[in-house]
Amino acid sequence: MSSLFFDDLARTYEFLTNQLSPIVLVGDANVRLDRPTDPSALRFNDLLESFALRQHVTGATHILGGTLDVVVTKSDDTPSSLKVTYVGLSDHYLVTWYVNMRRTSAPTYVTPERRLWKNLDVASFRSALCSSSLCTANLTAKTLDADAMAAQYNQVMTTILDDMVPLKKTTYRVRQSDPWYDDECCSAKRSARKLERRYKRTVKTSKQSPSVSASAQQARETWLQPAST
Repeated sequence: MSSLFFDDLARTYEFLTNQLSPIVLVGDANVRLDRPTDPSALRFNDLLESFALRQHVTGATHILGGTLDVVVTKSDDTPSSLKVTYVGLSDHYLVTWYVNMRRTSAPTYVTPERRLWKNLDVASFRSALCSSSLCTANLTAKTLDADAMAAQYNQVMTTILDDMVPLKKTTYRVRQSDPWYDDECCSAKRSARKLERRYKRTVKTSKQSPSVSASAQQARETWLQPAST
């Protein structure tokens, strides 16, 4: 067993032991733990002891002998009814056990208000917007200051949207993020989603015929024309 394996294992133990939740590490360690004097077994057990962890499997877990599969927990979280059974589906035995996985807190539910934007009829929205006070000369009247125009904009847009896509209440359960999901992971996921959307737009545009692309461009220019006048 290479030293790189034990270095990675030490970093994993260090991270997990700092969490408040219970820890259960299972699988084929590929270390002959039934040989106490084996260098790899000695180092494996030293790491367990240094992080206050305990390995609970005893006896052979392979058809050729040897304790290779492990069930590791914190020293104060001992599993019960641990059994090693040969079921004939693999060269490794089946290891079963019971462990108390306590919930750290009660589930949290939130009920936000959202608009179903996919139900918005763009043509109807454009028509309502063009016939509203936002597209009349009163918007640029000298009697309206910046605050009044902002208030008028918010009031008109809210009225139109409440009529076309009213707010809906949705209740869902807030799921706690994994301890390893930090700001760096969140940023990487956001960047990946951005690239995926860009790729899908590129593929969609490349499949359009020149006439369709020209029609889409003309529609965008027509939509922006009232705002530029």
